[in-house]
Amino acid sequence: MVLKLLYLMCLLTYCTNVVLGDDLITYNVLSVQMLTPDKAMGVLVDGNFFPLQQSNSVPMMYTGSAPKSQNSYQYTVAKAIDKSIIHTEEFQRPSEYLTEEKTFNDVYGQHWHKIDDMHKLPQLYAFDKDETAHVGGMKDPAASNLYEDGTVATIHINAPPEQIEEMHEKKMDKKVNLRATMTYINYNSIQEFHNVTFKVSGHSSRQWSKVPYKVKISSKAYPEGLYRRWQLKLRPESTDPTMIREKLYNDVLRSTGVVAARGGYARLYINNKPIGLFLIVDDPASTSFIRETIYGGDKQARIGAVIKADAAEGSTTANLNYLGEDPSSYESETYEIKRESPEGTPSAVEDLINFTKFIREYDPDDVPNDHRAVEVWNEHIDITSYIRQLAVEWLTGNWDAHQYAGNNYILHHHSTYNRYLILPVDFDYTFGNGVEADQMRFLTGKPLEMSEGQPVNSYLWDKVRSTPYLLKMYQNTIKDINEHLTTPDLLNARIDSIINLIESSIQWDHSLKSQTTGIITSQSMADFRSAFEEGTKNKVDQLIGLKEWIRVKHSSVTNLVVE
Repeated sequence: MVLKLLYLMCLLTYCTNVVLGDDLITYNVLSVQMLTPDKAMGVLVDGNFFPLQQSNSVPMMYTGSAPKSQNSYQYTVAKAIDKSIIHTEEFQRPSEYLTEEKTFNDVYGQHWHKIDDMHKLPQLYAFDKDETAHVGGMKDPAASNLYEDGTVATIHINAPPEQIEEMHEKKMDKKVNLRATMTYINYNSIQEFHNVTFKVSGHSSRQWSKVPYKVKISSKAYPEGLYRRWQLKLRPESTDPTMIREKLYNDVLRSTGVVAARGGYARLYINNKPIGLFLIVDDPASTSFIRETIYGGDKQARIGAVIKADAAEGSTTANLNYLGEDPSSYESETYEIKRESPEGTPSAVEDLINFTKFIREYDPDDVPNDHRAVEVWNEHIDITSYIRQLAVEWLTGNWDAHQYAGNNYILHHHSTYNRYLILPVDFDYTFGNGVEADQMRFLTGKPLEMSEGQPVNSYLWDKVRSTPYLLKMYQNTIKDINEHLTTPDLLNARIDSIINLIESSIQWDHSLKSQTTGIITSQSMADFRSAFEEGTKNKVDQLIGLKEWIRVKHSSVTNLVVE
């Protein structure tokens, strides 16, 4: 009775406010948990209740008009039948959040729309490494507003239910895809894209119950894309209970001046059903990404060949071994040509053969022990970027990558500079995650011991490390990064910022049911918290804690340098 009386008083106040001519603004709130039909969303403005209506196009979004708050406002869930209040946010939103026309796209129960005080890593190296570099300055060529720091976006996929069900049932079939409408929501924007391609993606990651997805937006229908991005991966981070390793690795790459796929967090819904928290990242094998990052978005640029180097499908690793002049010797599963060379230039596989032949015939003894070694290699590959990538691989224990596994990288042949640029991809198996038998060697061993006992999975790295001047560059790069970037103080502060950003979304993710059968991701918040200090020690991966790895690795490298 008291609640009903309160509702009637609020309704009377609302009518009085409108009659008095108070300025109205639009309130927008996203409900992470979908409301059942017997519930309704509203907003309390300076203590007065106003109903919000569910959006027709974005079912989890509620919007409505109410007076601009003079002090504070709160969102509340009420009974649909009589608007009596069931639950209210536990905090007040200050009126300074409001503009003259509307609120941001608030998230129910989340007190911030954007965290402005996220700790950022310092920029150790510039992206322009020398006078011939094709990416320049301290600005990240791969930056996009899609990955604005301190935000968690929302993505809604709408497609025929039977097609979604079939896609999940046949998740191991890489040919299955469907057409969908995608709605992207962040704190200050809502964008809708029709007829996007949506599919399950990945290799071994398809075996998990929480699977990765890939989205492709038509560049013809949407020339601006989603913040200048048209092909994206939604990575579930199923192997990492922190969901932070890949993001942190990406941050380290950016700080070392390495162009790579960037990423940010997003909650995913499919047909109004919550699916989980994902890391949304670029697809660096796509021509659109190469054009935007390497060529500055120049539509007239002659984009060179793009090859996806992958050890997962072929009979050999993508080790860049010279296999002769026959193109058929270079397996398409290992070296997948994603884009051919421009007309009138050698084909993608011809360039690859020439590059591997150079590696085979290269003799370190013939190269002077000075900067001329860099010049020799720069005719074939951006060697500075490559050395930085290899240093980061070792400092973070990235075993599912170039030097240890001959895997997870993109070879782009720049048609203007006539040399290769390597773009690294997929960074979840880092900072102590996976291959437990070798983790102690990764953690406390010497730099050249990382691939000890392995077959040669990078003939390129084998020749580079055998060149004294380049080996010294590599060692100095490790020393620089260890002293000025991957310190416990810097990385842990960044980690704590990300925890603050995603912890409530992780808890929400753990409450959801998986859409497919497969390996089960840990659903424990205790595992989430312990995975930072000492690992989960669960049956799937005997993880080393993220902060544990950083602390021990930094100390180990410091002692190696001193010795």
